[in-house]
Amino acid sequence: CDYLDDDGTVTDYYAFTITETLTVDITQESDAIDSFLTLYTDTASEITFDDDSAGGLDSRIVRQLAPGTYVISAGSHDTEFGPYTVRLQRSTETRRGR
Repeated sequence: CDYLDDDGTVTDYYAFTITETLTVDITQESDAIDSFLTLYTDTASEITFDDDSAGGLDSRIVRQLAPGTYVISAGSHDTEFGPYTVRLQRSTETRRGR
């Protein structure tokens, strides 16, 4: 769903559920905006965030997660608008994030 933050930025939220412990790889890519990702628990506690580690202005989070429901917040800096792609996939990396 879309949400307009108090600072004028638009943020999209995506929920997902996993049934076993695994490492996820979440990327946000765009040629139009400076992307920014945040990963939350289902109770809105921030787990980690990323800005630009996917190269250029794209974001990436690689994190081992326990079974449960999580929420991805995908947005941009300032009040930038434009198309982007969010990908969520299983990862074989062992990086744990911040």
